[in-house]
Amino acid sequence: KDNVNIEKPIEYQLLYDWLGKGLLINDNSNLWRERRKLLTPAFHHKILDQFVPIFNKNTDILLDRLRESTAKDCVNICDLVFPAALDIITETGMGMKINAQQNENLDYIQAIQDMGRILHLRMFNPLLRINWLFKRTQLGRQYDRNLNVSHTLTRRVIRERKQYIIDSRDREGSHTGADIDGHKRGKRLAFLDLLLGQHLSDNRLSLEDIREEVDTFMFAGHDTTAICLSWTLYFIGLHPEVQRLIHDELDRVLVANRDVTYDDIKELRYLESTLKESMRLRPPVPAIIRALTHDLQLGNYIVPAGVSLYLMIDTLHVDPTVYPDPLAFRPERFLDEAECAGRHPFSYVPFSAGIRNCIGQKFALNELKIV
Repeated sequence: KDNVNIEKPIEYQLLYDWLGKGLLINDNSNLWRERRKLLTPAFHHKILDQFVPIFNKNTDILLDRLRESTAKDCVNICDLVFPAALDIITETGMGMKINAQQNENLDYIQAIQDMGRILHLRMFNPLLRINWLFKRTQLGRQYDRNLNVSHTLTRRVIRERKQYIIDSRDREGSHTGADIDGHKRGKRLAFLDLLLGQHLSDNRLSLEDIREEVDTFMFAGHDTTAICLSWTLYFIGLHPEVQRLIHDELDRVLVANRDVTYDDIKELRYLESTLKESMRLRPPVPAIIRALTHDLQLGNYIVPAGVSLYLMIDTLHVDPTVYPDPLAFRPERFLDEAECAGRHPFSYVPFSAGIRNCIGQKFALNELKIV
C-alpha cells in the first residue's frame, strides 16, 4: 500500500541474462520508474484495440487444431494453447509472425521453451542458483545457447524494424516514428514500434533497452496467459453449468457467428468472472518477492530491512475469511457487488498490486476473453 518497499530481490537475478533491466525484474527503483513512465503509453486503450484482430486470427487457428484433436481419446490442452499464446505475443510484441501453431520445431520456439524449463530447475536447486557454477554445467551451456538464439532474433527484428520506420518516415514526411495515434493513419503498431518511436524521437531508450523490454514482454506475456487459459478450460470442463452460462452470454453478445470486437469484450461479464475465479484458484504467478529496504510492521511483528519477503498469492486467494468455501469454483464471487465490496482490494492480486503491478494486465484480460 506504500511506495517504499518496491525493490526486486536477488532471486530475480536468475533472469538477468535473459531480460536484463526489463520492467519486470528491474531492481533499481529510480530506473524502474523512468522505464514504467516510458512504457505506459504502449498499453493505451487505442493500442490494445488494434490487437483484437491478431487475437481473433490466432484463436481461429487454435480452434482448427482443437477440432482436429477431437478424434483423440485424450488431449493435452497445454500443447495447443502455449503455441497460440506465443503466436499472439510475438505478433503484438514484435510485429513478427512465427507461426508457432503450424511449426513448433522452430529454433526460437524451442529456445524459449527450453530456457523456461531450465529456469524452473534453477529456482529449486540451490547449487544451480550459483551463477559461476551453473555456467560450468551442461544445463548452463545449454541455457547460453538458447539465450543466444533468443537474443539474436530479437536484436535482428529490432534493427530491421527500426530501419523500416526510418524508411517510412523518409517516404511519408518528418514523422519520427510510432505513437498511439498511428492507427489513424491505417497502421497497426506492435509494442516494438512504439518503443522505437520513442528511441527515434528522444533516444531515452537505447536499442539494448528496447531488447530488454521486448524480451520481458515476450517472457511475461506468453507463459502466464497460456497457463491461465489451460486452467480455465480445465475448470469449465469440470463445471458444465458454468460452461452453459458462458455459452448463453456469448450467444447474447455475439448475435452472429463473428469475430469478437473490442466493444464486445466489455459485455462478457460472466466470462470475465470465470477467468478471475480461475486465476484466484490457480494464479499464473503463484508468488511475488520484494526486497525490504525499510523495516515493515506486520501485525505484532517487524520484518527487518534487508530480507526478501515472499508474498504467496496462491495462499492469499484461498483465505476462508475472505472467500467462503474457498476451494469451490464459483465465478459468481466476482459478480456479486456486495460480496466484492466487502473484500480488501489486495485480497485478489493475480497481476500483483501497488505501483509495481503488471503493466500489461488489460492486454492480458482482453486476450484471455477473446481466446
